[in-house]
Amino acid sequence: MRNLTIELDPHSMRPPYLKVVDALITAIEAGRLKPGARLPGTRALAKVLGLNRNTVDAGYQEAVAQAWLVAEPSR
Repeated sequence: MRNLTIELDPHSMRPPYLKVVDALITAIEAGRLKPGARLPGTRALAKVLGLNRNTVDAGYQEAVAQAWLVAEPSR
């Protein structure tokens, strides 16, 4: 999974897609997610986290909206 460990806070009362955003922000701030690094696809991450793909996609989209991530078209 591209050497990125994402752990969701099981005690958080936030919606699951925001838990994904929180985990991404934590990874960025901790330096585990470097600028320009590729994230796993939504299907792969959803499988690892035990979430629906749409939940992970919503998390990615929210992180883009908050300017924590930059989306690029797949090649």
